[in-house]
Formats: sequence, C-alpha cells, structure tokens
Amino acid sequence: MNCPECGQSVPDIATRCPNCQAHTAAGFGSTLPPRASQRDSRARLTLHLSEITQGFERFFRTHGLPETWLSRRIERYLASPELWLSLILPGSGHIYLGRVILGGLLLAIATAFLIGLVLLFGDEFITNVNSHLLLFGLFLGIVHMHVWSLGSRMRPGSGGTLPRGTATVLIMVVVAMQFTLVETVMRRQFFGLADQIYIRGQAFWAPVLMPNDLLVIQAAPAGDIARGDLLMISRTICERVLGIANDIVELKAGRITCNDLPLIGTHSQPLMEWGTAYVPDGANRHYAIDHQRTAVPQGHIAYLWWGREIRTVAVTETHGRIVGISAPPERRCRFENGRPLPYPQRTFTRYLWGW
Repeated sequence: MNCPECGQSVPDIATRCPNCQAHTAAGFGSTLPPRASQRDSRARLTLHLSEITQGFERFFRTHGLPETWLSRRIERYLASPELWLSLILPGSGHIYLGRVILGGLLLAIATAFLIGLVLLFGDEFITNVNSHLLLFGLFLGIVHMHVWSLGSRMRPGSGGTLPRGTATVLIMVVVAMQFTLVETVMRRQFFGLADQIYIRGQAFWAPVLMPNDLLVIQAAPAGDIARGDLLMISRTICERVLGIANDIVELKAGRITCNDLPLIGTHSQPLMEWGTAYVPDGANRHYAIDHQRTAVPQGHIAYLWWGREIRTVAVTETHGRIVGISAPPERRCRFENGRPLPYPQRTFTRYLWGW
C-alpha cells in the first residue's frame, strides 16, 4: 500500500506513514470501539475527537489538497504554492497541505498580532513600535519557512518545490514589503493626527512641564480651544490659554483677570508667573508690563508671553494643543482642560505585548 500523501510504500496495517506521518486508510487505528475496561467518558471523548480529526483530514485530502488535479496543475506552473499562500495569508499554506488545525491556529495568532498593532498605532501616546514589528516579523518568518519545509517533505524530489535559498530571499523581500505597507497605512491613518515633541532646555514651565518630557501635540480648531488648555505656541513657547475669542484679558500689578473674573485656580493661571526672571535672554530685554487690557480677536487666543505681557496669536499659527505627556513613563499623563490626569492602563495590548 502507498501513502496517500507522499506515495511511499507502507505496511498494510499501518495507520500513519513513517515518512510524513500522514493518516492512511489501512490498519485498525480508531475504527474499533474501545475495550470494555476503557469505556469511560474520557475514552469516548478521545475516540470522538480522533474520528472528527480524521474526518476533516480525509475531507481536505480529497477536496483541493495536493492530491487533486487542481493542485497538481497549480504545482506544474507554480513551485511551492503553499509558500505563496502563506505569504499572502499566514496559515493558509498549512491548510492547503492538510494541516487544518495548525493552519487555523497560526491564522488566529497572526490576526491577534495585527489587532495588537492596530491598537498600538491608534494610541497617540505610543512612543515606539519597532520591537513589536520585529517580533511579528520573526513569527511570520518562522511560519513561512515551516510551511516551505513541510511542503518539501510531502513531495520529496519533486520539481514543484522552491530551492531553500530562493525561498529564504522571497520570504525576506515579501515580509519587508508587508511591513512597509503596514507602517505607511498605520501612520497615515493614526499618527497623522498627532505629533510628539521633546522639551529641551531648562525647567521654564515646571512642575507641569519638565525637560525631557515627550509632549503629545494635536491640532485643534479655534472653536475647540477652551480657557485653561495648554498650547504649544511655538517650538520654544508653551503656555496656558488665558482667553479665547471676544474675551477681555486684563493684567494689572501682576493680577490677571478674564472678563473681570480673576484667574486664581491652579489650572487657570499661566505656566510662568508674571515678572519672573527665569526667562531666556531675548525676553529679558522686555520689561514686565504692569498694566495691560487686551481684547481677543476672533480665531485667536490670549496667553502670557514669558511672564512679561499679554499677547494674542491665531490658533492656526500655533503648533497645536498639548493633550498629554507620553514619556518618561513615570510622568505619562493626559491633559483635560489643562489638568494632568493619569493615563489609563492599556487592556488588550498590555497583555498581548507584556505592557
């Protein structure tokens, strides 16, 4: 009797081929009922699972696997079709070769990886995804090489298998192209809405913002800006919004009011106090103004410029609203109307990636 998978001669009573471990139609195997001493629930469950598994394998061996005329015709024009299927959809190559359970498991793992990457890219507070992409790449490389070696064992000496060197180069090129595509799509879809900027220099805005903080900046229209929000006015100025359109902001003897209401709350006062000497050299040439009354035009906001005077700027000319701090980890937080709130723990990605 010949093996239905690799064609090697096997004993008539063998239930598996010694070469490729494929099930054969001969032998007794699980066709006989269990002995009386083994007729318990566990033995019956094992028997049923074995029969179901063999039924699936027999079905896939006779419907679209390499023993059919379609698969033979494909292999006549395309070497290692299981590898090409795996490159398109991880796990599909194993299903093509009849390893249905293993192929389904690999497909589920690949799907979990992709879901995790989508969630990570969608998190504007993420700082680096290179390690996650590298781990996914190693997984894909192992899956593709395994399906190629499995196909070469199932058709020994056949010209329908790619050489090892060619298969290795093909896997590396396709995986690199897939990573480039995934990263490009993800960054355009998610990272295009936010920017991350490091604070350099001295602690001008301590303790709210500190040097080496990685700020998450998000573009926001003027209508979404509220008093108390933190804005990055320029690459060197970060300040709190003291007034929005149509507000009257007044500075008198170091006391700031908005529409005749004093700004006395911790999260309503400017980041830098009025008249402070802890400013860059360029600002030291300007004296701190003792009295000033400013009306905020439409589309503008008012802020305290280096503790010297009230200035207004168009929202479209700023870099955007500071929505939080993503690094270092001990300072990670999200700003809600200028108030630092602890950043919520990740759920799915935390367990998937060990965070």
